[in-house]
Amino acid sequence: MAARIPRAGPDAGVSGPGGLRGRKGGPAYYALPADGEKPTSMAPNGLWICSLRSWPTLYNGTEAQKTTPSWFKRSFEATRIAGPFGLEVPLNLARQGISFRLVDKAEGLCHSGRADTIKPRALEYLCSWDLVQEMLGEGPLLNKTVLHRNGVELFHGHSSMCDSRYRGISTITQGQLERIYVRDLKRHSVLVERCTKVAKFEVSQDEGELYPVAARVKQSKTGRSELVKAKYLIGAELILK
Repeated sequence: MAARIPRAGPDAGVSGPGGLRGRKGGPAYYALPADGEKPTSMAPNGLWICSLRSWPTLYNGTEAQKTTPSWFKRSFEATRIAGPFGLEVPLNLARQGISFRLVDKAEGLCHSGRADTIKPRALEYLCSWDLVQEMLGEGPLLNKTVLHRNGVELFHGHSSMCDSRYRGISTITQGQLERIYVRDLKRHSVLVERCTKVAKFEVSQDEGELYPVAARVKQSKTGRSELVKAKYLIGAELILK
């Protein structure tokens, strides 16, 4: 059971020969320095914490507090431009050595659950990317399902199982799933370009054009825009609406 640890107050001191002591001789408590981490949940937990310790420079992509790494280069000619659901698309493209840019109009990861389970057929698919163990480590397997309406139990029974090696439905939130995808993309030197969207695009009808898609990519915070030539433009979740 976790205990709530008081934060360091203005009288807290630093560690010395006699241990951690306050400036006035009283006990002091260690507190993590403020680093501006963004919330990772819409509601606090039992300790009133809304942010989990993570890697902001990794998950926030180009919106990280520090500058982007030296190896990250924006390409103005790409085979693909992928949207937020394109987190899965780049997992495939990166493994095939295909160049692409990944843009997302959101500032960070999803904070709340939308699709909080993953089915065996998806786990089998993720197994081919060698990511299934990371998924299974996030939540338990559902063995029972209970449905209520206005306090009245409508259904209570065993969840469906199948003959897959992964048996049934596993619990994992969308935010957790995104983190696994972003970590894997980092292994392939790919960053998510945050607060960025495709403002408009045109498709050339010239059959001899090598990069027929001309997309205007715009950063919502800075207003900076650039023209990217691509062979394909992939959008999902109404990114182009």
